This record gives sequence, C-alpha cells and structure tokens, in this order.
Amino acid sequence: MRVLFVVPEARGSGGGIHTFYRELLPALARDHECHVLCGSATEVVDAPSIEQDEYGVTYHSLDRERFVHYQQCFARYSAFPMLRNHLAAAWALHDIGLTLAPDIVEACDWGLLFLPWVLEQTTPTVVQLHGSCGQIAYFDPILGDEVPAVLIQAIELASLPFAVDRLTCSSSNQAFWQKHLGMPVSLIKPALKIFPNEYHRVIDQKFRVFGRFQRWKGIDVMSKALSQLSETSQVEWFGRDSAYGTSDKLSTEAIQEKYPGVIGKKLLRHGPVPQTSVYKLQSSALANIIPSGWDVFNFTVVEAMSSGRPVICSTGAGASDLIEDGVSGLLFKAEDTESLINAMRRLESMTEESRMNLASRAYDTVCELLNPEKIALERIAHFERCLTQPKAPLVSSWLRTWGAPDQPATPDWQMLNQIPLKVLLSEAKQRLWAKIFQ
Repeated sequence: MRVLFVVPEARGSGGGIHTFYRELLPALARDHECHVLCGSATEVVDAPSIEQDEYGVTYHSLDRERFVHYQQCFARYSAFPMLRNHLAAAWALHDIGLTLAPDIVEACDWGLLFLPWVLEQTTPTVVQLHGSCGQIAYFDPILGDEVPAVLIQAIELASLPFAVDRLTCSSSNQAFWQKHLGMPVSLIKPALKIFPNEYHRVIDQKFRVFGRFQRWKGIDVMSKALSQLSETSQVEWFGRDSAYGTSDKLSTEAIQEKYPGVIGKKLLRHGPVPQTSVYKLQSSALANIIPSGWDVFNFTVVEAMSSGRPVICSTGAGASDLIEDGVSGLLFKAEDTESLINAMRRLESMTEESRMNLASRAYDTVCELLNPEKIALERIAHFERCLTQPKAPLVSSWLRTWGAPDQPATPDWQMLNQIPLKVLLSEAKQRLWAKIFQ
C-alpha cells in the first residue's frame, strides 16, 4: 500500500505531531510505501526537496514558489492573512501529493491541510485530528483573531464530514469532535517506543513541567496552586513563552500580574531544552506535572510515564486516560486548583517506595499500550477498511467557494506566450515603422 501523510512538521521539528509520527512511520515503512508531505503556512523552504530516511520513508517539502502561487489564488482572503496562508500551503502540498498517486491519504487537521483532499475527492482521505486551528482557537481565543478563527472553524465543520474517516488518538478528543460534528470519529492510540530508563539521578525534590508556557497548557491553575502552597513546593517549567489573550502580551508577563511573587520564587521559568535534557530532568524530578486545561493527547504525559518518576496529570490532557489514579499516577480535575493542590500534597506525603511503584506501573502501561508494531498493524487495518467504504457525497458548491483556489490574475504580457513568435515579430516591425514615420 502506498500511504501519503500530509503534516505541518516532520523530522527535527520537535513538536507533538513530529513525536506522533516518529515511531509510527518506521513501523509502517517495513511493509508499506510511505511518503510524507511536510509544510505549512510557517514551514516553507526555498527550493523543492525530496529526502529518504534510513527506514525508507520519503519526505517532500513545500517550496516557496508553489506556496506564493497559491497565495495569489486566495487573494480574496487578503484581509485575513492567517487563513489565506493556511489555504495556500494546503493546496500547494496537494499539488505535490497528486504526483505521487497514493492509495490512501492521512492528512492533518491543523492548518486545513486536509481540505484540498476532501474537496477534490481524488483519493480516499483520513483526517488525523491532532488539534485543528479552529479547535485551538476554541480553547485559547486570541483577541483580534476572532474573525479568521470563526471562518476556519466554519470551514472545518463543513468539510470534515466529507473525509472517508476522522481519526484521533484520545477518547476526550474523540468525544469533542463527535459532539461538534454529530458523526462517528475513530480512535487509535499513538505509537511510542520506550527504552529502559538510563537517566536516574539523585532526586532533587522539585516538581517539573515541560511544554509551552501557554494558557491552555495550565499556567493559571499551576500558578494559583503555587500561590497557596508553601515555598518548599517549587515547580520548574521548561518551555517557550507564548501569547496570553492578545498577540502582543506574553504569558510570563500576564502571570506576574495575576499572581505576584509566584514566578521566580515558586514557579521557576526556563526556556526549551533539548529532548535528551528533558529525559534527564524528568528522571530526577520529585514528580512530573501535566497541568493542561485541554490537550488532544500531550506526549509529555507519556514521556513522563516512562521516566522512572511519578506523574501528576490533569484530566484535560487526552493522554490522562492511560493513567489509573493511585495505581500508575495521580490525576486531578482539569483547571481545578484545589484538586491540583491535593494531588501535589498527596505525592509529597508518599514514601519513595510508593512513588516508585506508581512510576513502574506507568512505564509498563506505556510499553503495553503504545507499542509501535501493534499500533502500525491497527492503523493499516483501519486504512484497509477505509478503502472499502463508499465514496463520500459530492462536496457542495458553496463549500468550494470558501475553500478552493481562484485562478490568479495573469499579467497581460504573459499572454504573449500564447502568440506565435512570427506574428509577434511582424507586429513589432509594423509598430516600429509606424513610430518612426509618425
């Protein structure tokens, strides 16, 4: 089977989507031909490139010339550059993908990358629901971006039903989309290879959080909890700063204003660190906390579960359904400060033996449920079922007017390419003589 994946990030990008496919693609490529189209409104390279990795997975990049061409095709959205650029990237990648003649396409929901495939219906398409732009705007609205966010949400809700299937990796995200679409959404867990932990160090009695310093990652509930705890309960947060409510205000500044005295004393802020450093820091923490108010999955949960240290996880993170409270970690109610405080105190009061028992059960859970070979077999079986499904109904014309490209305006001089050279020379000669003898 020739499978095409359409994603905004791939090797070396380091985000959640990259992590999602990091172990899955090599497992799939053992028996199937895998191609990855990689690009987005913010991930464009100067020249086209095709690379094959050591597993046989072929990566195709989004080039600037093709992207700019489709920007011109969506000039009608010039007032909304975010929407315009997402659509340009999606259709430019679609152009590349058509040349590969895949049997089936798995396209990411973020950046509307799935849209051309479901509008054109040239290839059976499964939409992988990683966390769409409209969904993120729903959970973390940014002042000033309301109009393009609503347009994107409308396009997503109108077009997702035309995919052959919609697929996600957590039960909470499955429930979200089934509620908003009013139709079934399939569920397959992600793949992650777990290695025996080699980073055990002296435990330094600090809680740690890894992820963007962002509203929906739980910075408010974490800061409020720390404001009520003694200074002996310190949390280190590793990750880049992000916008808070408006595009011109960073989250660190907002939290300093809302919870004076927390940052720098109880909440110790650090920038992003390399993945190898993440593993080492996780394995020496008192516990790793995932305070997200919402997350489709959150691979930090899984990495923390495999670190050899206990996990305190919000029920807002999709991966929380891997944890049995009190057995393989501790759960607290999303965005509930008292619930988080109780979980932290509960962890602190445990014996080290009890903490290690939590960590050991978490490690076993991840190894059993997220085995890449097992997940790859489930995915291929799902693709095979999708290929037997009847085609989706034809897309309505009004949906095409929203999401399909216009033909860019052609400069008048380019029309000369359609005229024979002999005729052009003859016309030029006559005009030249006319000018001379006027």
